[in-house]
Amino acid sequence: MRKWTRKNLSKVNPENPISSVCLFIDEFSDFNDTETGIATVLLLTSLNYKVVTAGHKVSARTFLSKGLIRTARKKIRKNIKALSGIISDEVPLVGIEPSAILGFRDEYPN
Repeated sequence: MRKWTRKNLSKVNPENPISSVCLFIDEFSDFNDTETGIATVLLLTSLNYKVVTAGHKVSARTFLSKGLIRTARKKIRKNIKALSGIISDEVPLVGIEPSAILGFRDEYPN
């Protein structure tokens, strides 16, 4: 999905969007369920939202589920750094895979 967004995002983003959202491309949508990810981008842009992405890493969800806390912590810190300059009150973070995006609320603060 990342490859598709790099190639197509500028073509599908609206010229006069009502707002912007930052799409978190999780590892599941990126590699296994690409069609759902692309459909998400097309839905958001058809609703007149500008979709932006960040050079973030995997969600760390898989590492946490296997108890690999140190590895997960490294991924989480890199994600926070990659997203910190983009996410704001005006540009919310949205996601596709619930377990990946809920990590920002549930696991990342710890």
